[in-house]
Amino acid sequence: MHSRGGFCLGFILSLNYYDVCIYLFPDKVISYESEYDVVFPGPSRGKYGHCEAGLWLKDQNTSRWIQLCTNKEFLRSHHKQGMTGVWVTARVNKIGSYIEKYEFIYM
Repeated sequence: MHSRGGFCLGFILSLNYYDVCIYLFPDKVISYESEYDVVFPGPSRGKYGHCEAGLWLKDQNTSRWIQLCTNKEFLRSHHKQGMTGVWVTARVNKIGSYIEKYEFIYM
């Protein structure tokens, strides 16, 4: 029974290997301002459809755009008119970035 549980845990962790490595072994935690874009619908959730909304953030560490899953209720309660940026806190290392939190800001 234990080997099956260990296999399942190992398999799940392997699916998100890079995220786990960045989260567990960050070189540092950084905060920065980023531009953003909101899209509807959001990113795919596999065979279960899509997120209600997607939030694209410009990652300062990798210079890539990262899409996060969000919803209209969160956007309605946290985004106010005129907020043109996002304050991002991320764990980073040589592999990439793991976004810990973000909040909309006036830039």
